[in-house]
Amino acid sequence: NDVDIEYKSINENPLSNRIELLLVSTSPDNDEIEVHLNLADTRTIGRSPSSRGLLGAIDSTVDAIGELVGVNDFHGEWARSLEPGSEHASLVAVGLINEEGTETRHGIAGGSSPIEAAARATLNALNRIASLANA
Repeated sequence: NDVDIEYKSINENPLSNRIELLLVSTSPDNDEIEVHLNLADTRTIGRSPSSRGLLGAIDSTVDAIGELVGVNDFHGEWARSLEPGSEHASLVAVGLINEEGTETRHGIAGGSSPIEAAARATLNALNRIASLANA
């Protein structure tokens, strides 16, 4: 009945290896959604067609995550706008599935727009995977 206990330094920041959303922008004229991400002082931008709506926000976020950590196994399966609470203008839930169709991830998040909320929800769904890949 041995138990392994992992001790971490009290100064270790558990959020230091999490991906940070910097900016989400849309350009209807160029039919483009851009998602700007940061991880450990490395920045990247994911892009996709804005005509894909919420799924485009997922695609852009996954693209940017792939650039940061080399993991790009998931793609958007569905996205739904939900009734937002008082603290967010928009609330979105997303579902992602891997290329083999054997694993799913789900996320939910709020934002100032449905596109931003979808990007944040995608990060919510994939940040643990990305953090493990970057560890």
